[in-house]
Amino acid sequence: MQSLSKRYSIIGLGWNRKGKQTKTENVHNFLQLFNFRAAYAYEKHGTFYLLAKVPFFWLWIFCKLCIYRPKAVHASDVSTVLLYYIYKILFRRKVVFDVVDRYSMVYTPKNKNIFFRILYSFVNTLEEYFASRSDYLLVVSDKMLSTFRTRP
Repeated sequence: MQSLSKRYSIIGLGWNRKGKQTKTENVHNFLQLFNFRAAYAYEKHGTFYLLAKVPFFWLWIFCKLCIYRPKAVHASDVSTVLLYYIYKILFRRKVVFDVVDRYSMVYTPKNKNIFFRILYSFVNTLEEYFASRSDYLLVVSDKMLSTFRTRP
């Protein structure tokens, strides 16, 4: 981000789930953080409390996007790509979909439980859908790229 900011006008939006602002988070004027305490998934009941707060984070991001109106947005994994895709459609902008981990493959248990099979299928379909409709797809390896059926 610092390198890009030398040539382009950029803004970085992130979630500081510790909820406290520190000195290091104010170093760059292009970085803005949503300072809203939220548990991490590995903490007891963390996943439930985190998921309950995600809509507030999405609303904050969407308000920032409407204020700044960037020409392109960078979605990191499936957790934010829906929001950025809506922004793309409404404002005719570009979306870069960056996939570090396929959530369906990494975070969804693969067992014979019907709930997890449905969840896996749903998340995998979302990832495939947004990968095929993003303007650019970034992945960490050729092996990761091969897990997508269609890609821009």
